Amino acid sequence: MNPHEITRILLEYLIAARPALVDIKNLEHVSLNDVLDSLDMLEFVGFVEERFDLKIESGDFTPEQFSTVILVSQFVSHKLAILASS
Repeated sequence: MNPHEITRILLEYLIAARPALVDIKNLEHVSLNDVLDSLDMLEFVGFVEERFDLKIESGDFTPEQFSTVILVSQFVSHKLAILASS
């Protein structure tokens, strides 16, 4: 799965979970801390784990890696590549 497809899936989830986000231009670049509260963020991480069949360890969950949809997409793409090569 390529990063663009991952980004699309993540954006679809966020907009379904928080419909008001549909009005934000370039949502993939917006700081998730600005649009999600802590519970929303935990649900988002749970979605990422379930949808992409990943286990996100506490060390993986850093503010930098989960700050924007683009960075989460890159993180997921990297984790999937590692799994595919194992």
